[in-house]
Amino acid sequence: MSDISVLAGVLEELSKATSKRFDAGSFESRLRIQKSVYLLEALGVKEMKNYGFSYYVRGPYSPSLAKDYYALEEKSIAPRRIAIPTRSMNVVKECVDRGDAFLEAVSTLHSIATLRNSNRRDVVVEIARSLKPQLWHKYDDAWEFLMAAGLL
Repeated sequence: MSDISVLAGVLEELSKATSKRFDAGSFESRLRIQKSVYLLEALGVKEMKNYGFSYYVRGPYSPSLAKDYYALEEKSIAPRRIAIPTRSMNVVKECVDRGDAFLEAVSTLHSIATLRNSNRRDVVVEIARSLKPQLWHKYDDAWEFLMAAGLL
């Protein structure tokens, strides 16, 4: 099976679990895809390939992931059935349920902590606030969430 069929299966499972859209049809949906797949990779979901995320305006962002989900819109790809581990799905589902801004805050903090190889809250949150001040009100809860989820 191709990687794109794996992605199709993952997006189908995310949509079922969250009752949200995970397609290329809207900015919000694309943001959910980028951040959710980033978190699934961070959680070690083995079916996810390494999409190579980097920082971007609304990052973490992966151009190769974007290419794949746009390709899903253009082609009829049968989703490969994926069993995302319950713990990993619950982490992503809770983020999605708490809203796109929370999902972005969680993935932003995690990516900064990973890139800086630092789990110092003051340093990571300060960098995040300077990069994305519009999310300042989410960072404290997002940090606590990452700690509780074992991602930091």
